[in-house]
Amino acid sequence: MAATRSLHRRESTEEAGFTIIEVVIAAAILAIAIVLTVSPLVSSMRSLDRSKDVTIAESIAQGRIEQVRALEFDDIGHPGSAPNGVLARSETRSVEGASFLIETTVEFVGAASGLDIVPQGGDGVEGVFDIGVNYKHIHVVVSAVGSGADPVTMDTFIAPPTVGGLDDIAVIEVELDRHEPFDPSIDPEPVVRIAGPWIYDSPEGAPNQYFADVFEGTYDISLVTSHGWMIHPDSIDSGATSVTATLGTASQRTIRIYQPVALDVVVLDDDTGSPITDAVLTATDLAYGPPTSNSPGDYSFTGLVPDRYRVDAVADGYRSESFEVDVPANGGGSSATATVRLSPQAFVGVDYDFFVDHDGDNDYHINGATVQISHSTYGVFVGTTDETGHTVIELPANTSGFSVSVTVPWGQDPATASLSTGGSPGSGTFSLTAPPVTDVFSLRNGAAGPDGFFEYKVGSGSWVRLLANDTGRATFVVPEDDGTIVEMRTYCSAADYPASPAKTRSEPLDGRDFSWNARASC
Repeated sequence: MAATRSLHRRESTEEAGFTIIEVVIAAAILAIAIVLTVSPLVSSMRSLDRSKDVTIAESIAQGRIEQVRALEFDDIGHPGSAPNGVLARSETRSVEGASFLIETTVEFVGAASGLDIVPQGGDGVEGVFDIGVNYKHIHVVVSAVGSGADPVTMDTFIAPPTVGGLDDIAVIEVELDRHEPFDPSIDPEPVVRIAGPWIYDSPEGAPNQYFADVFEGTYDISLVTSHGWMIHPDSIDSGATSVTATLGTASQRTIRIYQPVALDVVVLDDDTGSPITDAVLTATDLAYGPPTSNSPGDYSFTGLVPDRYRVDAVADGYRSESFEVDVPANGGGSSATATVRLSPQAFVGVDYDFFVDHDGDNDYHINGATVQISHSTYGVFVGTTDETGHTVIELPANTSGFSVSVTVPWGQDPATASLSTGGSPGSGTFSLTAPPVTDVFSLRNGAAGPDGFFEYKVGSGSWVRLLANDTGRATFVVPEDDGTIVEMRTYCSAADYPASPAKTRSEPLDGRDFSWNARASC
């Protein structure tokens, strides 16, 4: 028995020793695996840090370029240097705990170097020494201190406000600011045209397009060989599409352009989920307006400015609904989609025909007036008058307690009323009046709606679009301000906008109402 117990103890000891060896080998293998894994992980983290540093550096460099562009021409340079100015040659900025070195270099080009900044030469004469044209070249380098990331470099040229000693030369520069979203690979820059005393087309599409040695005068800027681009309402409203060429001067304009986008809407019955095929949709650009209404069943909007829109949906037998949507969607692209669900009306409906005019004058019935009807139980009903001044809205029959509000964006006071419906169709007429101490502008014989429209601008304000009715008439109201110039123009269609108005007119405010017989031929 003793011998047996001794053998058993030896076997147990040998087994225990073998287990310890296995543990040691496993630990060694695990250590090797950790070492092999940590190295790529550290390398990846370093790459991410470098990528982050590059992104921040690009943002800093772009900010420095924009800062330089905002300076007066004489301030672009280094203190005590040529060119003299206010820019430091180097500075350090801390962003998210990291330090970035910003180095800015400014030098003259064009006069001392004879460099042709543009194909035809900065002085307007190709192949001739650019005497007197002192463009400034700005070179920005941003480096992440202590990072392995490559420095970011950016360059820009700044044109002088005057063309040196070349007093018989006028230069116009048009910079194109492309409004997102767009695809640089398939959306090349358009060719710019300036039309005035003479017509000039730029040699090719480019972000900056130059017209050298042009005749004096005022020119309208438009796009040719547009590649689908259109001029943004921002630039049109601000008057940036007009520029004056003066001898001895380099005039500059920045034009914002965009690629038109589309919106497709799905309209469903909220109870059944079935498609509704006869709804009327109206889309309103929340920044620019005016509303655009489609025919019943047409749920696609094309040719839109990229922006945020309010869409109103109306269908017989359903409560109207409104929603807002970004066009295109946040992911970019050239279109957006949206779905609206309409709830069936829990009432028997009756049509009411609303007619809106200016101050009781049927000849000046209003296209584009908003008629809003509110009820504490049934909610809100909205309609927009067409070129005949009418809009038809279905309301609950035999119901009282409706509040009606009629508004326009052209200066007239709103009109309000209470309404009770009966069991058969009804109607209502609203006449909008001018507030006190204002002047009424009555425009007639212009381009007729729905395609034709007017625009007006008061002083240095923005252009306001004014929808024409079916007889080519419209009204707007402005506060009295003697001497202020009011500009007006009429267009036959959107295809003529903004370069080809059918007629134009300018008048100073003098405390009296004004009537313009446009006599437009469309």
